[in-house]
Amino acid sequence: MTFTAAATGNPAPDVRWQTSTDGTAWADVPDATGPSYARTLTDADHGLLVRAVAGNALATVGSDPATVAVDAPPVVVTPPADVTVDADADATFTVAVAGRPAPAVTWQSSSDGTTWDDVAGATGTTLVVPGDPPADGTRYRAVATSSRGSVTSTDAALRVLVAPTVSDPLDVATAPGAQVAFTVEVTGRPVPDVTWEATSDGTTWAAVGTGTTLRLTPTLADDGLRVRAVATATLVAGPVSVTSAEAELVVAAAPEVVDGPGPVTRLTTGVPATLAWTVLGADATATWDVSRDGGATWQPVPLAWATSARPAGGAAARAAGPAVRTEHVLTLTPSVADEGALVRLTVSTVGGTATASTVLDVVGVDTPGGGTPGGGTPGGGSPGGGTPGTGAPGTGAGTAPAGAGPGTAGTTPTASGLPRTGLAPLPLLALAALVASVGVAGVAAATRRRRTT
Repeated sequence: MTFTAAATGNPAPDVRWQTSTDGTAWADVPDATGPSYARTLTDADHGLLVRAVAGNALATVGSDPATVAVDAPPVVVTPPADVTVDADADATFTVAVAGRPAPAVTWQSSSDGTTWDDVAGATGTTLVVPGDPPADGTRYRAVATSSRGSVTSTDAALRVLVAPTVSDPLDVATAPGAQVAFTVEVTGRPVPDVTWEATSDGTTWAAVGTGTTLRLTPTLADDGLRVRAVATATLVAGPVSVTSAEAELVVAAAPEVVDGPGPVTRLTTGVPATLAWTVLGADATATWDVSRDGGATWQPVPLAWATSARPAGGAAARAAGPAVRTEHVLTLTPSVADEGALVRLTVSTVGGTATASTVLDVVGVDTPGGGTPGGGTPGGGSPGGGTPGTGAPGTGAGTAPAGAGPGTAGTTPTASGLPRTGLAPLPLLALAALVASVGVAGVAAATRRRRTT
């Protein structure tokens, strides 16, 4: 840059050049004389004051100073830094820039760090954005622009923290010694830590595990234990915890049949009867069904057959408590069609299942028959010793000794003294032995053999 000055006087004055940084202290520029002064400016010369001093034998006078302005391209002095806020709080980014003339600052944002868009209305060295959870991870940068050029800052990330949430665990029922798992799902930013707590009295809670899944191998003593999950995260405002609802652990052994009918139960047609099994179990459920093909297929018992359950000593069973004796009762009025039916009781708890069954041996009622009296002539010796009648057993036309009166209805005495049931007595006893020894699987074959005997 060249500075010039014109000086007049008589005699003609000499001109020299001076500089100052504050306008008070001036220093001569070495070898700078004459009406012009050429100086190579640097950035450090910005704001420098320059003047010409003219003097002769009569006086010395200085010119008004000129101020040096050195333009500089914009630069980022301090880039924006990452900002972390809690959800719904404002986030503030700042940048410091320099340059001559002073640069204007705008802001840009990107969700992927590659594609950048101007932030509408965002100017100046400060940017304020809301801490919306979906905006987590958004990156921001500043752009400084002047007549000397443009410069872009490094980018900074927005981190939005979200309070934790936790789902509710489900109740678990199991047998003693079987491993069980309670599970929850958590959300939040950062991912919350999960601590499990347990109580046996509903008042005092103790830590029993960590993580989203709690695994236990309970014993009967753990029946009724309650557990819950506590999710904790640290936000900008401090630690935040949330607790799930409680879940119950039910532990029960498999039920045990302790008393009931034998393999074969004899009933009389048309006479109400009951079948009752006593079962030891906790929180047990019972179902009744019947098979008419020896256990090959099963159906629910007829609606006319009534079922019930009643305590057989001790308190009624409950979800978390000791096993108790319960009498399960089936009341029915059998018919001829029920002969050979296999009745089964199934009792279940969370610890397992027990079954009991019996075969119905349905006999007829011993009533006078409706047959025609025998047509023989009186005999000698035992009563009815004449010619036998011709009535068929079980049809109301029973046989009778001649001259001895009406026959019997289908219950002709046998050598064993047992009334006839339509089945030979020895196969029936064999069926009972089969049910007792091999259970339902052997009943089908036994029943088929008995029906063909």
